[in-house]
Amino acid sequence: MYAFVLHQQGKLDEAAQAYEKALQVDTESAAAHNNLGAIELVRGRYDLARDQFREALRIDPGYAEAKSNLARSEQHLPASPDPRRISP
Repeated sequence: MYAFVLHQQGKLDEAAQAYEKALQVDTESAAAHNNLGAIELVRGRYDLARDQFREALRIDPGYAEAKSNLARSEQHLPASPDPRRISP
């Protein structure tokens, strides 16, 4: 995949565009979602990264790399409050 080569070369903007084009052709590509998430993770866009990893896992729940990446992205995001602990 051309996007992956660009990603490996550190051409993140070009790689992200290529992954987005790939997803226009195949919206169910767990790898493209995961790799686009990895770019967003490097960019510090943790919420966007998390969304991509979640989508990769929706498509392929056993995708170990996406699970690991999701955990990494969530480490950078504020914890969501437990709705059971919020008093009315």
